[in-house]
Amino acid sequence: MRWTDGLSGLALGLLLLASASPAAAQLGIRGGVNLTDLVGGGVEQSENRTGLSFGAGYDLLTVGPVSVGPEIFYAQRGAGAFVLSPTGDAPSFDGPVEVALEYIEIPIAARIRLPSMDRLSPYLMGGPVFGWNLECSVTVDAGAGGAQPSCDDLLSREGFESKVREYEQGFFLGGGVGLSVLEGIGNLTLEARFIEGLSRLGEGDEGPEVKNRAFSLMLGYAVAF
Repeated sequence: MRWTDGLSGLALGLLLLASASPAAAQLGIRGGVNLTDLVGGGVEQSENRTGLSFGAGYDLLTVGPVSVGPEIFYAQRGAGAFVLSPTGDAPSFDGPVEVALEYIEIPIAARIRLPSMDRLSPYLMGGPVFGWNLECSVTVDAGAGGAQPSCDDLLSREGFESKVREYEQGFFLGGGVGLSVLEGIGNLTLEARFIEGLSRLGEGDEGPEVKNRAFSLMLGYAVAF
């Protein structure tokens, strides 16, 4: 697959740059909450769903104020009171549902450190995100009744069947601030991220155009060594 080839090439490039440019590495752990929804041309209604996100990151390369490195996160996605737009084909079920998704995500994070203010170190960040779907479930609104559909039912229409995509691509943008503690041993960090999915939730290029979107707020701790 083309995106995996690109990821492998990017990872190899980062490793080569890190080995050629001696610099202090930084390891950080982070966790917090997500406000997530499902968006796209095929969506009629989608309310925010609150989920969790936690993981760690490692800066492979630091040159001046810029650092680059991979991260790995467990992230909950989905939407509440979700309804697909009506189409010419009959839907597999009616009424709003809650969609719960779970992913393992690997962002390639580039950070640009801004001028420090006393013990505070602000920074901007962004980069691509690659995710692997672990779980997907759909819960019908309590007032709607009827059988509980599956995630595949969510994306299927009469004459067309679709399954939830096993992987997705996206990007994130954000910023944060580090607070120096313990005489420079480490930094407490507070980050805000906007994550936008670029891949359809369903496999293939047909069917509803539904994508993930999330806003994350995370607290963490980073150590340079």
